[in-house]
Amino acid sequence: MALVDAVETFDPERAEFTTHLSYYVRRRFSEVMGNRGAKKRPEIYAISLDEPFDGDTAGTRADMLTDPRAVEAFDNLVESVHNTQLHAALDTCLATVEKDHADILRARYYQGKTLKALAAESGKAVANIRQQESKALQSMRTGKNASRLKEYREHITSRSYRHSSFSAFQSAGGSSVEWAVEKLEDWREYWLQETSE
Repeated sequence: MALVDAVETFDPERAEFTTHLSYYVRRRFSEVMGNRGAKKRPEIYAISLDEPFDGDTAGTRADMLTDPRAVEAFDNLVESVHNTQLHAALDTCLATVEKDHADILRARYYQGKTLKALAAESGKAVANIRQQESKALQSMRTGKNASRLKEYREHITSRSYRHSSFSAFQSAGGSSVEWAVEKLEDWREYWLQETSE
């Protein structure tokens, strides 16, 4: 709810989105804790975690607590499986590219080598290496390779590491915080669908 309120009232000329969002998060938290006004003191309730949970779900309140280690382990597993599938698809696509070009892409993106380092190793000009890399990337974007990598496109071109400032909002249509929230919602929907089937 805080995120929705913040998005609806956001004015980029007045503040950065993260600053604006923090106000609504604090306000919602205060409401939940019963401390809406500054002069009011929050009522504190002691609830046993062993009490049965009120609602449609059977179990105790303790059963409803999230185990952060389990969530982290699950997220790591999902990321690992996704990366394994992505690398298999990339290797399949790289097998269709000229060997020299595939080697340049592997060195650049798997080993993190610079164009200058590859040029020095091969005895070629940096411009030549850049041209080969460009041709290799073009062949990865077309034909069967494009369709093989389509489902991974968002992950490959991920915006998660980019800016969280107003300039990022203007250029990308959102900040890294918004992108992260969108990704979390997508993952949640995906796993809810998978577990309900």
